[in-house]
Amino acid sequence: TSRPNGGKTTAMINCFLQIQTGDRPFETVIVIQPSTSKEWDIIDPTVILSDIPDPDTLVDRDNGKTLLIIDDFDMTKLNRNQQQKFSMLFRYISSHHNISVMLSYQDFFSVSTLLRKCCNYFFLWKVNSKDELTLIAKRVNLDKHVLKKLFKQYLHKKQDFLLIDMVTDTIRKNLFELIP
Repeated sequence: TSRPNGGKTTAMINCFLQIQTGDRPFETVIVIQPSTSKEWDIIDPTVILSDIPDPDTLVDRDNGKTLLIIDDFDMTKLNRNQQQKFSMLFRYISSHHNISVMLSYQDFFSVSTLLRKCCNYFFLWKVNSKDELTLIAKRVNLDKHVLKKLFKQYLHKKQDFLLIDMVTDTIRKNLFELIP
C-alpha cells in the first residue's frame, strides 16, 4: 500500500520482470484496472480488463502459469457479486489453478481481512499515522516498534518500501536488499 505516485506499479513491474527472467515465467498475464491507463503496456499483458472476471473463465482455459494483476481497483464500492469473485480468486482459484495474484491498493485497511490473510507478500510504504502503523505491524506479524524502526532506518525516498515475505519470514528493502 502507498499513496498515489508512490511506486506501487513500478514495484510490481520490477517483481514481474524478475520472475520472467527465471526458469518458470508467467505464460499469461491478466491486468485488471479501473482506468484506460497505458502503464501496464510495458509488460505486454495477455489482456487488460476493467472488471473482475468470473473465476470460472480463468480456470476453464489452458493458460499455463498465470499472473492476475489487480491495480488500484476500488474495493470499497464492490457489490456482493464482485466481493464473492474477489474472495474466490484469492482463496481458491489462486492456490488451486496455478494463478498468482498481485494486488495494488493505496489503503491497507480497505483491502478485506480475508484477502490480506491470503497474501504471502506485503509491499509497505511509509505511513503517517501511528495508529495505522500499529495495526499494519500486527497484521504482518511484526512488533510496531520494529516496523517503525525499519521505516525510519531504511525508507528514505518516496519510492522506497519494505517487502514483508510471509513465506520465508524475511524483510527486504525494495525487492532485493535483504534486511538482517
